[in-house]
Amino acid sequence: MDELSWEDFDKIFWPLFGIWVHGGDREWAKLAWRRPAKSGLASYDDDHERQVVIIRFVAVAATYHRFCRMTFEEGDDLDVLVGELNYSDEPYDNDKLNPFLVGQLGGIDADAADVSEAVVRLVRTEHSRGVSIYRPRPPFPATGGVRRAGQAAHVTMSHSVNA
Repeated sequence: MDELSWEDFDKIFWPLFGIWVHGGDREWAKLAWRRPAKSGLASYDDDHERQVVIIRFVAVAATYHRFCRMTFEEGDDLDVLVGELNYSDEPYDNDKLNPFLVGQLGGIDADAADVSEAVVRLVRTEHSRGVSIYRPRPPFPATGGVRRAGQAAHVTMSHSVNA
């Protein structure tokens, strides 16, 4: 099983994180990519899975751009980000998305406009799946972390006494 590391993405897709001149956005991306990598979401066995990992990284970039748009009125829409991606029909061009494989993943033909539409759809899907890996673990696993007002936590304790 292979893995796409931050260094791979930094070398290939660094333009996705070029909002600020000082480069802080690339540092943010490096930190943000740690969680998916630790969760095994950066690993792949074949070209199809590699495309999915790249789409996941684009989802991280889209999240960052959305935050920057909402907070600082900077950054691009997802459609613009997708337009900045590099595509190649070469089967072993690992530095680019393959339109045919992306089309298969998105369930469409490999027409350029359709591929962009498929990438947008796939990024949104991966984003909605991936957001959960950034959520903190619930503090009360037995109750799912949520208790209504006045609801007591049920705790079962067992004691053993050794004589």
